Amino acid sequence: MDSDYKGSSIRVVIFSYNPVHQVIICQACQSCIVPGARSQERHLRAPPHRLVGEALHATLQQLRGYKLRTVEELKQSKPQLGDSCPALPHLASYQGLRCLQAQCGFKTRQATAIQKHVVTAYQIKAASHCTRQPLWQACQLQTYFTSKGRIDYFEVTGPAAASDGQDSGSSNGSRPLATTTVTATATATATAAQQALFASIEQDTRTIQQDIDREAAIIQDLNASRTKRVPWLEKTGFPAYLAGL
Repeated sequence: MDSDYKGSSIRVVIFSYNPVHQVIICQACQSCIVPGARSQERHLRAPPHRLVGEALHATLQQLRGYKLRTVEELKQSKPQLGDSCPALPHLASYQGLRCLQAQCGFKTRQATAIQKHVVTAYQIKAASHCTRQPLWQACQLQTYFTSKGRIDYFEVTGPAAASDGQDSGSSNGSRPLATTTVTATATATATAAQQALFASIEQDTRTIQQDIDREAAIIQDLNASRTKRVPWLEKTGFPAYLAGL
């Protein structure tokens, strides 16, 4: 979430930590941050956050305080076929399709992909899909990561509402789903000196813009020194035509 203080950008980055899945979800990007110091730094430096300096350092320190699963651990522990996993709050949800063949965990967001799947995996004509004997079914999907090569959909149920103690969908049984909101503020806690600096910068900006506007309103005469510096004005005759306007 970005807010402005007197024309100066004050970036407030809000994350949610899910202790059951052990992931940090960026609410602005609606995606989990890939664990690891380098990946976290790349995420914070990139749009829409663009954190630098002390704000970047403080946010990284804050994120390192949370226990996170690795990408490989998340692949192994993600909700499986038959699990009832409520949608993770603040994580993007998608309308998808899942194969209805026994013990098949194939899921996709593309109709063409599910049609190709039933043909190649089961030698079933996609055209035989019908209401009485469906080959696939609509479902709600989420993925921890949205970057290329890391998309790995799992099925969820219900709206992505705030934490209310619903079960996590783990195959080991029901566990409470709790989330902790982590707020990383670039300059949200600005001191009086910082606020004064913002005001000073804004005033300087306004003064410069006013000077530019005044200069732009002046039309140089033919004999003014500007024609010596810009000879093409004499060749075109513009100054003579515009003189006195």
